[in-house]
Order: sequence, then structure tokens, then C-alpha cells
Amino acid sequence: MSLVIHETFLYIIAALLKERYFNTLHEIFTSSYAIQSDGISRNSSLIDFSCFFGHSDSLQSVLKPEVNLYSPSAELMKISANRADIPFQELLQAEILIQLMSFVRQVRWFPSLIFYAECEEPLPFFIKAAQHKNFSKLAIITGINDVVSLRQQIEPLINRLNTSRELFFGASFDQLINLDKLDSMK
Repeated sequence: MSLVIHETFLYIIAALLKERYFNTLHEIFTSSYAIQSDGISRNSSLIDFSCFFGHSDSLQSVLKPEVNLYSPSAELMKISANRADIPFQELLQAEILIQLMSFVRQVRWFPSLIFYAECEEPLPFFIKAAQHKNFSKLAIITGINDVVSLRQQIEPLINRLNTSRELFFGASFDQLINLDKLDSMK
């Protein structure tokens, strides 16, 4: 069930990003969610958006038993990403935005789709954010209005993620979000 919730969350974030609902994205990333711990009782606790993360290692034996997948859940999402209105690349971009917000909000998240980033090129939303008017859209989402503050907050966490990711692939998180060029053009 958690994998279905994760995939649904990715599609929601991708759709909101595509339709330019930046304030709504900010609200999603800064809200708390009531989660019932046992599904039966009325006891619930408030938690951040990490409650939408899910995975399933048991998919390994079903999807590709002969290959050791980095993330069986991500593999299933990639296989099933066949929507014309939200292609897989937009799901990847959504997950990278979620990871960025996990750094900003100090929330636990692991971007399992990052293993399917096919090149070292920045993702489209972040390419556009090199221009100040488009960086302001990212600033609405993050709640951080200047790029220097954003970099200072996330660079140590990006370095840790890049170290673990480089064991598998060449593209780094800072390249995918165009970190060096954010808000560098008028």
C-alpha cells in the first residue's frame, strides 16, 4: 500500500508543478499530516510529508530476479509510467523537487527514481530557475527567497547524497537541480 501512496504523491507533485501551483506545493511540503498508527484506533500523530514515501523490496523477485535492482519500487514506477500527460521524466523531476524540499525541511526522503536519471543534464524546471523570474517560483515552493541561503542550507546534505549515489552513477543531485546556475540570470 505504501508504494501506491508514494507513486500517487509523485504524480500529484508532478501535476502541480506542471500546472504551476507553486503556493500549493509549498503548502504540501510545509504541512503536517494525521496518520493513524494502527489503522483501527483513533490515535493519530502528525507527521511531515515523509509519510508519503514507500518502497517494496519484495518486488525484486517479481520484476527482475536475475538483476539486483537499486530500487525495485522505482523500477515498477518506471515500467508503469505510461501517461501521456505526465511522462516519467516529470515524475523524476517531481521526486528531485521532493528531495530538495526534504533537505530544506530536514525531512527523511530518498529519491529512488534518481537511479533512472539518464544524463547529467539539469531537469527542465531547474534549468529555467537559472533565470531570476523562474527562480522566484522555486523560492515560493521552498520558502527561501535567495539562492545563497538555499545553497548554504542544502549543500552539506547534497554532498552526502552525491557520495552515496556516485557509487552507482555519474549524475549528481546538484547537477540535476542546476545548483551552480540557480538565479544567475536576469
